[in-house]
Amino acid sequence: MKLNLFSLKLIAFSSLTLFTLSISGLITNSYVNFIFMTLGYVCLPLFTFIISEGYNYTRSINKYLLRVLLLSVLTALPHRYVCVSAENAWDPQLFFSSALTGLFCLMSIVMFDKIRNKHARIFCVVFTVVISFVIGLEFAPHALIIMYIIHFCRNKKFVELAYYITSYSVVIAIVSIFMLYTSSDPSIKSELMQNIAILGCIPSLFLIKKYDGTRGPSCKWFSYLYYLLLLGIIVSIKVL
Repeated sequence: MKLNLFSLKLIAFSSLTLFTLSISGLITNSYVNFIFMTLGYVCLPLFTFIISEGYNYTRSINKYLLRVLLLSVLTALPHRYVCVSAENAWDPQLFFSSALTGLFCLMSIVMFDKIRNKHARIFCVVFTVVISFVIGLEFAPHALIIMYIIHFCRNKKFVELAYYITSYSVVIAIVSIFMLYTSSDPSIKSELMQNIAILGCIPSLFLIKKYDGTRGPSCKWFSYLYYLLLLGIIVSIKVL
């Protein structure tokens, strides 16, 4: 069965819902939380792929950037209240929603394509990946690295895309498992568990493989409003 872009978006948003629930504090069972987070990582390659498709086929990249920027601004405060806890109440990274990560990914490949010098392009990749990690964007630096992989493999065989994303996910997971069992610092446990959950990226490759290149039903407003509504609902549940 083939999938159009609309179908990929529906699956990606369903996966994002699980990931957002996993970081909201509403799920108290650690095993269920890890399952939700792993399934939530399915959205990461899907959304970077969708962003790449939008970038390659949009009529106006400036309008595309402006829409994603607006979504980033609108979701910043709700995202903070979704993730806030007594331990991280003043953490500025709470404002860095998935929408902001999407904007950063889009801006990075736009900048990359405007650069013609090979060495400058390498610097662009390294610089943006490091910045995303230092700032602490949602899904960082995995989102940007996968975004670049998808961008570089666009005109290559699917097996190369699958190889690089699978290899990256497996290496990150193995290193994180090793650190989890050798480190005595409990403060990094949640971050390591999130890195292990990146294995959830692998199943998304089968969905991307099924993409037939068509857009399907128009869902522009749905695409930009769903995440904002999701955050609003979770905030309301936490308040009540």
